[in-house]
Amino acid sequence: HNPVIYIGESEDIQNRIAQHLKNDDKSWLEKIVIFTSSNNFLTKGHIKNLEYNLIQEIKKSVSYYLDNGNKGT
Repeated sequence: HNPVIYIGESEDIQNRIAQHLKNDDKSWLEKIVIFTSSNNFLTKGHIKNLEYNLIQEIKKSVSYYLDNGNKGT
């Protein structure tokens, strides 16, 4: 059984995490990794690109199961 990974992005991380923790489909959630920027160096476009690239890399992996409803943009 491969570890499950979810990759997502949000402008309101506190509410997004709360939504996931209430969701029975994400009851397996054990660890959260967050990328932030204190000087707005990371734009929405940067974050969407990061999300997309991470999703593509995990899809190629045979070591993880990707639990995403979207494909990233």
